[in-house]
Amino acid sequence: MAAEYDEEDIIIANTIEQMNDNESMKFDAIVGVLESMLLDKSFLTMQESFRKGNSDVFDTHENKLEYTEIFQTYTAMMENFVETFVTDRVEGITMDCMMTMLADRPEEITGDVFDVLASFADYEEFKQLMLSYKSTDFCHDISSELSL
Repeated sequence: MAAEYDEEDIIIANTIEQMNDNESMKFDAIVGVLESMLLDKSFLTMQESFRKGNSDVFDTHENKLEYTEIFQTYTAMMENFVETFVTDRVEGITMDCMMTMLADRPEEITGDVFDVLASFADYEEFKQLMLSYKSTDFCHDISSELSL
């Protein structure tokens, strides 16, 4: 015996499907905007400037109070930048909505987008980023001196 559906059931099912489609489209738009942000000159300049201005403080793998303060500054700066960048480009999105969508679909966020989001949500990731930048910057300085 086939299940019988009335018109109201069909309307509700179609509405739920449209909401899921809209959410998926919005999620895809957010991820696309985050990917484009990673290549945006103002984002790259901001990150480079912050790393250059603060990486010299990081000298060991141990945790110092000073590292935490720098991390908090970085987190606030990045959250503000991401919020402005995304909300200016994805209509009807808020930072809370975006973070909920990203948290609900962690398996769909990979590569550089994941790394950047992790760097301002995870202290250890941030510290490794700063130590890595410092060692890269140090190697660049030595190679510059040797070429003189």
